Amino acid sequence: MDELTYNILIRTKQGLTLLGKLGFRVLVNQPVDRTADGIGALLTPTQQQATTELFVYPMEGSISIPLLTGLQPVPLVGTAWFPLIGPYLTAILGEVAPRYGLVMQLYELDNEHVCGGLQWRAGEPGELTFSLLATLIQLPA
Repeated sequence: MDELTYNILIRTKQGLTLLGKLGFRVLVNQPVDRTADGIGALLTPTQQQATTELFVYPMEGSISIPLLTGLQPVPLVGTAWFPLIGPYLTAILGEVAPRYGLVMQLYELDNEHVCGGLQWRAGEPGELTFSLLATLIQLPA
């Protein structure tokens, strides 16, 4: 799957609003380990029922929010959870090197918009939680 690029708007509960750019792609040719140990490791933190039929694929991408990350994009990795038919249900992404404590979860609203949440400096005293809205700016080639 080609990379999807989005303009993002993130906002805290206190009203801090920032703009940025998010790009990601789902690696559909590389499914996650489907052995009992591999699926168990994925489902344990989310406490899903064992009978849920989802396809889990790895994702990679980057996010750039100039007032938080500076000019360099932050590389992301994660997983996308797909039902048997339709778009992904949710995507969970985190940074490759835990420099900023960045974790995010995305949901697809329609073909051009995604929403979700982003935690900055997760687990630290200066933690910020943002809501996120993103609009597609580049269609896959």
